[in-house]
Amino acid sequence: MSVNPQKEPPRTLPDRVSAILATLGLPLDDASLRQRVTTFVICNGFEGVYRAARVTRKTLDQGRGTDIDDPWAYTVRVYNRDLAKLSYLYSLRHWVEMGLRSQADQHHIMTLGARWHRDPRNYLDGRQPHSFQQEYVKPFTWIPIANETAMLIDEPEMPSMFMDRISLNWLTQIVLNVHKKDARRILVDAQGKKVDFLKAQALLSDAVEIRNAVAHNRFVSNEVFMKGERRTSSPCSGCCNSMWRRL
Repeated sequence: MSVNPQKEPPRTLPDRVSAILATLGLPLDDASLRQRVTTFVICNGFEGVYRAARVTRKTLDQGRGTDIDDPWAYTVRVYNRDLAKLSYLYSLRHWVEMGLRSQADQHHIMTLGARWHRDPRNYLDGRQPHSFQQEYVKPFTWIPIANETAMLIDEPEMPSMFMDRISLNWLTQIVLNVHKKDARRILVDAQGKKVDFLKAQALLSDAVEIRNAVAHNRFVSNEVFMKGERRTSSPCSGCCNSMWRRL
């Protein structure tokens, strides 16, 4: 069976196994090897294993894999190492995200009341409320405002439930809209100094990027991993400590 790794990923299990073996330059007719690869793909899914095989192939092509005497065993190590990285980043990202949701909710309760989430114009700028409504036609329930084009959120009724349902991307927009107002900053460093808006924007953008990598089980290079570790542990770690404050 001839498989071109550059073509659209195959759909059947035998073809997927062949695609991985072809990517690694390994024989397609080795029954023992095919069985090992098949079992690993069944247990872990094709996409992640295929990405690991491509990383191995790239390493070999760049001449950095001179000590790789077993490309398949190396691929397994790449996959397991990446899974460990993603699991670690997930814990950090979850910590940061929960802190952000809690801080934003508490801040808006203090300034806008217990049902602050009902009117997106209160916490989103420009055309953001319109875009937000279009994205969340469901699962939210919307009601019109008399003589206005704007809509209010009728359900969920509680802001805590609202915060649980919105994406990290929209959460960061809500946080940034608060942060850019000097009188309402909620992101500060260990000394209580307001974090520069552009820096805060970059940090939160990186948090979203890491979240997407974790959610979609993407391959994380050592460089991206170290970047994600820094971004989600400092200064973001302060969201659960004294570095994030509601002023």
